[in-house]
Amino acid sequence: MASRPLPGEATYEPGPAPGREVSVRTLATSDEDGWERFVTQLDGGTFFHTLGWKRAIEACFPFRSKYLVARKGDEIQGILPLFAVKNPFIRGTLVSVPFGVYGGIVSRTEETSNGLSEAAIRTASEESSSYCELRQMDGPGAPRFDRKNGYATFLRDLPDDPEKCLGMLPRKARAAARQAIKRHGLETSFGGEQLEEFYRLFVMNKRHLGSPVLPLRFFKALLDEFGDRAEIMMVRYDQQPVAGVMTFYHKGCVMPYYSGALQEYEKLQINNYMYLRLMEHGARGGFSSFDFGRSRVDSGSYRFKRHQGFEPKELYYQYFLHKATELPDLTPSNPRFRIAEEVWKRLPAPIVRTLGPFLIRYFV
Repeated sequence: MASRPLPGEATYEPGPAPGREVSVRTLATSDEDGWERFVTQLDGGTFFHTLGWKRAIEACFPFRSKYLVARKGDEIQGILPLFAVKNPFIRGTLVSVPFGVYGGIVSRTEETSNGLSEAAIRTASEESSSYCELRQMDGPGAPRFDRKNGYATFLRDLPDDPEKCLGMLPRKARAAARQAIKRHGLETSFGGEQLEEFYRLFVMNKRHLGSPVLPLRFFKALLDEFGDRAEIMMVRYDQQPVAGVMTFYHKGCVMPYYSGALQEYEKLQINNYMYLRLMEHGARGGFSSFDFGRSRVDSGSYRFKRHQGFEPKELYYQYFLHKATELPDLTPSNPRFRIAEEVWKRLPAPIVRTLGPFLIRYFV
């Protein structure tokens, strides 16, 4: 007989057979090992579903986790990571997950997905959230949630032989990478001890884009939390750091995620060089795929990734409006942010580095 649900749990029947009750509850310490196994075993479990991401967020930001677990007896049937994020401009939001490009429901059955989505709606009500956002990679996602287009991700298989990575690139990108290799004497290095150098490049890049920056302590938390599953690669010219990327490794996939490069060295094709070397590094390490991450459709990064031979895959982001009547546009393309962006680009780097971590919590 199925166990009786705890107060506040959602209960529903996933099938016609009696006694197959599934309950949804908030994550308990006793669920954590099962959660991590579930993320590893199911295709929809991403790097951002891991509890390491949760711990890094909690260590660095004033957000409250509201992680949901669907169980049938002792077996996990589905998960949904959520954070309650307070925002003075739009009240609070419920997000799966902050600073992650993927998130949302991972489940074994449609019925389990339904139960988790209903639990998310109740949580949004309890938190008086303006809306709930699920950053699903794929559908069908959550009933009663609306879909919003505008983002794509870029995925591609890696060859077994790192020497074949150059041949994967389209003609123009291949020529640019060859130019960087043969003419400019660029070099690469890997290791977490390069964090300060990487962060300086990251800050400069974000200032150039007119965007707030994440705090240095968040990158430290990621390196500490994930060990060899998070790595910093630096590109050097004449022994000076000119580009860098923090990469995550998950389930056979290489995911360059945070990056920075000095604009004055773009003529050296440093980005073409950096990502080629990272693909080679991944293939050499036995990784089978490369995830170039999310970009807004038709943005500069979107076009760059297509130029590298990656085809876009539309992301299945979904929203449930609770207090809000429409979704706020917090993207850089919003014209309301244009003046703020131009001011931000002109601020000295030390001010960007100081103010950015305070502002970024409102743009998760």
